[in-house]
Amino acid sequence: MNCLVDYVQVAWCGATSAPPSGLYINSLPGITFKGLQSIASEDQQTFADMWSDIQTRASRRFDIDIRQKFGRKWKLKQIPESRNMGWEIDPATAVSLGGANIYGFLIELDCNTSDDFMESALYELYLQQLFIFPTESKTITTITLRVFEVDTGGLIYTKAFTDTVFTAQQWAKLDVGFNFINDRTTNDVAILNNSEHYIVTVELSDTLTSLAIAPPSQDYCECCGFEITPGYVTSVTVPVTSMTAEATFGGVSAIIGSRCSWSRLVCSNMDVFTTPWWYLLGVETMNEQLNSTRLNRYTTIDRKQAAELRKYYEIMYMGGTIDGISYEGALNQATDTINIDCSDCCVECEGALKIMESTL
Repeated sequence: MNCLVDYVQVAWCGATSAPPSGLYINSLPGITFKGLQSIASEDQQTFADMWSDIQTRASRRFDIDIRQKFGRKWKLKQIPESRNMGWEIDPATAVSLGGANIYGFLIELDCNTSDDFMESALYELYLQQLFIFPTESKTITTITLRVFEVDTGGLIYTKAFTDTVFTAQQWAKLDVGFNFINDRTTNDVAILNNSEHYIVTVELSDTLTSLAIAPPSQDYCECCGFEITPGYVTSVTVPVTSMTAEATFGGVSAIIGSRCSWSRLVCSNMDVFTTPWWYLLGVETMNEQLNSTRLNRYTTIDRKQAAELRKYYEIMYMGGTIDGISYEGALNQATDTINIDCSDCCVECEGALKIMESTL
């Protein structure tokens, strides 16, 4: 749930802008900026480091709680498909990497238009590793990975690998770990935009002849699946031309998979989840105060108050009873307002009603 980080912020004299949500953690009762400064541990150094730790813990818990809430209604297909492009080598189709053409492969989502499933708001791609097969031993100063959206011509991600040592006739591995939605580096593409066409390319600073691999089978694009075909671009900045190369992948292979994630749903509707996130940050702030190694009035005299505030924030977040009054909880209110179509390829609806017939 990294999209929620800094969505609620700390109000202090050094703040340069208002948070996107309009909410501050020290607007909650019992939390002050002076208190935040006083509970930061020696490892955290400043309240900013402590606030970062609080948000990290809250983000992890929020992800778990969201899964639990939505899991009562729908079964999420977390990894619909995982694809290793393969290691088959065809020496007859050797190509030269670098120069005018930047080689790689095209990815098309929702490639099976004949199924009954709708495009999912929970769906994303994850590129785990890239592989290159060289013909000679050589150290490449810089390898640049670029990922483009073909439909818009936009460069959404770039990553440089330096001083990569190639051994002749062996696959060289590049650890990427790129999520096509959460990790994109462009600022002009909204998180809602899940393009249906991408091209993943590799450019080398020095010319290297790489052997090509045969394209994988194109006949198993299932629900929430994707299709991979060879491709290259003729422009680094904007791929005006993106097309299928001559049945080769230019010596580039990959391990890539599709993912279904509740975080995409949350990040596309952050306004709905603002209040539960706010209260959860309050819970984690009180946890920080109760477990701080600093000795002052906030961690000693006010310890009982911190425990009571943590209980209050927890009830406002997850629900419970205070002084005989029942509260549904902000997270329950948020998740109960959301409905997902059962034709979404990322979910399986859990039916609560069973019809049984018996013959007497």
